[in-house]
Order: sequence, then C-alpha cells, then structure tokens
Amino acid sequence: MKYRRADNSQAAVEFTTTNTTEIISGLQSNIEYKVKVRVKCPSGWSNYTAPIFLTPTSNGGGGGSHSGCGIVSDLEADNIEANQADISWTGYADAISYKVYYKIIGTPTWTTFSTVNTQVSLNGLLPNTDYRVKIKTHCPNGVTSFSPKEEFTTLSGNGNGGSGGGNGCNLNTIEFNLTLDDYGSETTWELYNDDLGNMVANGGAYQDGQSGDQINEIFCLEDGCYTIYVDDAYGDGICCDYGDGSFEILDINGSEVGSSDGYFGYYDYIEFCVIDNVANFGSQNKDKKETNLRRIAKSKKF
Repeated sequence: MKYRRADNSQAAVEFTTTNTTEIISGLQSNIEYKVKVRVKCPSGWSNYTAPIFLTPTSNGGGGGSHSGCGIVSDLEADNIEANQADISWTGYADAISYKVYYKIIGTPTWTTFSTVNTQVSLNGLLPNTDYRVKIKTHCPNGVTSFSPKEEFTTLSGNGNGGSGGGNGCNLNTIEFNLTLDDYGSETTWELYNDDLGNMVANGGAYQDGQSGDQINEIFCLEDGCYTIYVDDAYGDGICCDYGDGSFEILDINGSEVGSSDGYFGYYDYIEFCVIDNVANFGSQNKDKKETNLRRIAKSKKF
C-alpha cells in the first residue's frame, strides 16, 4: 500500500501488510490524500490500482486516537504465541509514524522498524522467551522519548522439528541480517513459506538517516522451503549511492546460507530450504538497478 498528499508535496509512504483492511494514522486534517494498492503474487508485484482520494476531517482525534502528538503511554502485548505477539497502543491524530523497538531481555541488540499503524505483529519470535518492547512517536516537530516499556513471555513451542540448538526454538533456527542505507523508508522485506504459499514474517519500512544500522531477525521455522524478499520502493536498491546496505541469511551455526550486496533495483530475493536445522541455498534473483533517478530531498521524506 502506498499513500501521499494528493498535491505530491510530500514523498509517498509505502508499507506492506497481509490484511485487507488498514488504518492509516498520522494524516493531516482537511488535506486530500491519494492511496494506491498493489499485490505481491508468486510471479512478482502487480501494477498499482487506480488511486483512491480521501480527505480526513478534524474530529479531535476520535476513533481510538489522542489529539495532538506525544509519548505513547498504553503500550500493550496480546495474542501471544510461541513465535508471534501483537503489540498495540492508542495513537495520536497528528503523529507521522511510530518506531518500534523490541529485543530479548538480557541481550544488547534491539530490532527496530517504523510503522504508521497502531497495531503490529512481531513475528519470528523464539518460544518460551522474555521480550521487551518500547516505541517512540514521530511528531511534526520531532521524535518523542520512549514510551514505558512492555514485557511479555512467548509460549512454549510444540516440540516438533529439529533440536533448536538450545536457543529456545524447537524447530529450525534461521537468522536474517539487514543493513540499511540512508533511505530506510523505501526498504521492506517479507519471508514466505513456499510450500504453504503464505507469508510468515515481514518488516519495514524503516526510518531514514540510519545508514549502516542493522536489523536482526531470528526465525523459528518448520521444515520446508522459503523465500526472503527485500524490496526498495525507489528502484535503486540499498547500495551503493546512499550507503552500503546489504542483507544475509545465516543458519543455526552462523554460516551463510545466502547474501546480497544490496546492488539491485526494486527487489532481490533468496530461496532456501531447511530441514532439521540443515539449511541449503536454492536460488537468487534480482532486477537491475534503476539509473538516472531524481532523488527526493531527504528533508521531504518521513
């Protein structure tokens, strides 16, 4: 899904979802916006739909939103399962976006992503593991301090599959590392189970100005074959004109299953299979990097 002001005075905001209904937060009152949607099929992305035009009205921040913009105070985790949990909060009518931080308690590294929604699913979590979550609000006048933290414990796994290597995963452990370029708002990723044809995890878009920052995800997967897609909405990949972005897939031992140097156009994807924690590279495909693109000034990007 992509939306922007109808007068094109701001850069488009794009995000991926598996839902057929979405709430877009942070829009300005009495400003006309246009919204377009495209579908990811096994053969690739479809064309965008014809734009839908809408104009939010000023209603004092109703419909589950506070008026104005500020620090989130009611972060909550629910629908907690072995490998997934839903995080929700009451948003602000004037918020541009929210940045979510989460990690395993006792570890130093936070996984982060930006969203315009006030409910997100954290996927690829480890069973029977303690997690901590906090968020910041991106307001028109800057970014707020962190919200109060929320902590939760995932449920125990079902005991199927491989050994898990002692990290709490009773299935197959796969690690995904994504290094951002300077335009994280253009970067999204999805992990698909090729055998079942469903998406099991996704992330992005991210905040701009984080070149070199690394997003780390640990997936706990059933035996089978998978495809990891990394997409750039602008068509110039994530390397090398605006930072040295890249990504890689590692097995339970930290050995490389597949990787990308970030030099692609709109997409780069890696196919792999994993059984009993033994992962094998399948194939890789990417499109050509677009050239002669006129870069939108970063000051106009969210």
